[in-house]
Amino acid sequence: LYQQGRYFHDRNSEYDPEIASDYFSRAVKIDSGFALAWAYMSTAQLFDLSKGEQYNARALKIDPNLADAHINAAIISWSHGNFIQVEKDVRRALSIESENPRVLRNAGRNLSYLGFYQEGLELCKKAVELDPLQSFAHLSLTHAFALNGQFGEALDAWKREKEISNRNAVSTLAHLLVLNGQAKEALPLVDKISDEKDRLFLMTVISFALNQKTKADEYFNKFRNKYSTANPQNVSEILVIYGQKEEALKTLERVVKPTVLNFPSVDKWFDSGLFLMASPYLIPLRDDPKFKEICKKLNYPEIK
Repeated sequence: LYQQGRYFHDRNSEYDPEIASDYFSRAVKIDSGFALAWAYMSTAQLFDLSKGEQYNARALKIDPNLADAHINAAIISWSHGNFIQVEKDVRRALSIESENPRVLRNAGRNLSYLGFYQEGLELCKKAVELDPLQSFAHLSLTHAFALNGQFGEALDAWKREKEISNRNAVSTLAHLLVLNGQAKEALPLVDKISDEKDRLFLMTVISFALNQKTKADEYFNKFRNKYSTANPQNVSEILVIYGQKEEALKTLERVVKPTVLNFPSVDKWFDSGLFLMASPYLIPLRDDPKFKEICKKLNYPEIK
């Protein structure tokens, strides 16, 4: 039952988390002391944080040295916006199992989101080397490459992920193409994206990249009028693309962490509000003292 749950958990198509959760639930009914099944049941609770916490706490109670449960704890800490604790949870998991592909890929992604870009990238590379058939490993590597500004490599990793998962993650592909200087190739994908906010963002940056400034401004004005209050980070990202860095920094000062930060679904990375250190669009601001001060106020760990 556990192995069948793992199959659907790792494949992670549209209904797979529900199927995986059912298998893990049946496994722990047979053996209530099966810590690993409890840990994986926690990760299958995509939209119920309280259940995820409950199941992971059960796993840690059974086995306090279960690396998979400590990496789950990092994801839960992220959901609560406790970035300092995220790093602690990640490093605890790595200290227990440094050769576990799931630990490595999640550690790499978490550390990348926190600003440990090179370290995160190396962990994700190692996860892919150890288990090259895990779609999540390639997805984590996609994120890590993008956050290091290596957009061509990020596209290659995304394509390998798609080969394994057969996922049609058009939003992520469109953003990666834009970041890689392939705005013209990204344009046909926009109509396939259902989220209006994501479409307006992409049409703004694509139009700007194609030197259609008037059209870009029209899309940007629509975006600002509708979404600027709730999404100052997205506005600042567009301002960076426009070359208006000072205005982008002023806008970022309005960013406030919500009560709950859910990890993005597979094709919602660029539309999930993962905050400043996890945005490849904000790479040009990273060395600015004002940007670092804003990140400090949001309680990011200090990068030494």
